[in-house]
Amino acid sequence: MERKIQRLLSDLHLTDLRYRISYFVPHPDQDLEEATPFQGATEGLVETAAFLEWAMTQPADIRELTASWSDIAFFRTAGLITHRIFPIEHSALIEAVKWPTGPLFRCVISSAQNAALVDGCIAAQQDAWLHVSTEHGPGRQNLRDFSRRTMLEYVVGRLNYLERDDSYAVFVKIAKSSLTAALPPNKRITLPRSGHNLTRPNEIALQAFGCKLADGPESPGTEKRAALWMFRSADFVLRQRRNLLDSQHRAMAVNAILVTLPAVYRAHGKQEYATRVRRAFQTSASIGRALRMLLRPTTYLWHIDARELDRILHDPACRAVIGIRQQELALYTATLVRISAESLLPVLRLLPPANLSWGHLKHLAECARRSGVHSKRKLARLLKNAQLALEVGLDEQLRFPLFFVFQPIGIMPPISSHAEC
Repeated sequence: MERKIQRLLSDLHLTDLRYRISYFVPHPDQDLEEATPFQGATEGLVETAAFLEWAMTQPADIRELTASWSDIAFFRTAGLITHRIFPIEHSALIEAVKWPTGPLFRCVISSAQNAALVDGCIAAQQDAWLHVSTEHGPGRQNLRDFSRRTMLEYVVGRLNYLERDDSYAVFVKIAKSSLTAALPPNKRITLPRSGHNLTRPNEIALQAFGCKLADGPESPGTEKRAALWMFRSADFVLRQRRNLLDSQHRAMAVNAILVTLPAVYRAHGKQEYATRVRRAFQTSASIGRALRMLLRPTTYLWHIDARELDRILHDPACRAVIGIRQQELALYTATLVRISAESLLPVLRLLPPANLSWGHLKHLAECARRSGVHSKRKLARLLKNAQLALEVGLDEQLRFPLFFVFQPIGIMPPISSHAEC
C-alpha cells in the first residue's frame, strides 16, 4: 500500500502543470472565408507551421531541462508530461496577457511580421514572458541561436522572481532542487537531415531527443529512394526509442508506429475545380494538369517532363495553386511533428493510391453499425477488401517490414494531399 501511495504522489508531482512551459504562437486573426481550398487552412495558421515544429524540439517542462534523455522519454511515453503549445490569434494574445493569473513559464514565438506587436503586448510583464523571435530586437532571444541553456537561464530568473511571493516558496524550493547546471548531452547520428515532408517528422523527433543530424540532400529523386529514406528515418526513431527506454523502462519500448494517409476534401471535384480556377485566372489548360498532380497523385513524387513542367511554372495560376498546396503540406507536416516529437513515435506515409480505400472503409463502417443474420460474414469480407485496398499504399519492397517488423497502432484521419515540396 505504501508503494502505491508513493507512486500516486510521484505521478501527481510529474503531472503538476505549474512546471510546464507554455508556448504561444501568435498569428493574424482567422478569416474562414479566405481558407485554403484543399484543406481549409487560414493564412495566419499556415504561417505558424515552422514555429510549431520548433516548439516541439524544446523542453515541455522545466524539469526536462536537466533530466536525462532516458527519463524524458519515459515521462513523455507514459503521458505524464506533454507539451503545451497554443497557436493564438493576435486579438486573443492582447487579451491573454492581461489575465491576472496564467502559466508560470511562458514563451512566445514571433516573426518579423508580429514581433513589434508581441513587444507591445508583453511590455508590462516582461519578467513573465520569454520572447523568442526570428527578428532581432531588444528584449528578444534570436530563434536561430536559441539553446536549452538560454531556456534554463530564463527559468532560473523566473524562479528567482517567484521566490519573492510567499505563496510560491515551497514550489520554488522543489523546482530549484530539480535543476542543475548540466544539460543532457546531444549525440551526432549518421542519419542525414533532408527536411523532406516524408522524413521531416522523424528527423525532428530525433532532434527533440538529443540527436544531431548532418545536412543531407533535399530530394530523394526517385520513388524507391523516397521510400527507403522514409523507412530509414523511422528505423532511427525506433532505435533511439529502444535505446532510451530499454535500460530502465523496457515495457514502454514497444514498436509503435503512426501510419498516415494524406487526402484532400472529397467535395472538390477535380474537373469542376479546374474549370473554376481557369475561368478566374483566364489561364491555359496547364492548370488542369497541375490540379491532377495535386488532387490525385499516384506516387510520393511528381513525374513530369521538362517541357510540361516549364509550362506549369510559367502559368501564374499554376504557381498560385502549387504554392497553396505547399503551405497546406507544411501545416500537415507540422501536425505530424506534433505527434512524433512528443514521445519518439515514428511516422510512415502510405502511397496516395491507398485513398481509393475510402469507399471500402465507408461500407465497412456502415456494416459495423448494423446488426443482422449475415452481418459478421459480411463484415469479415468488407474488412478484407479494405485491407487489400490499403495495401496499395505500400511500396512492394517495404510491405514485409511494415506488417511484420513494425506494429501499426493507427491511421490518422486524411488531412491533405501530397506533392513533392
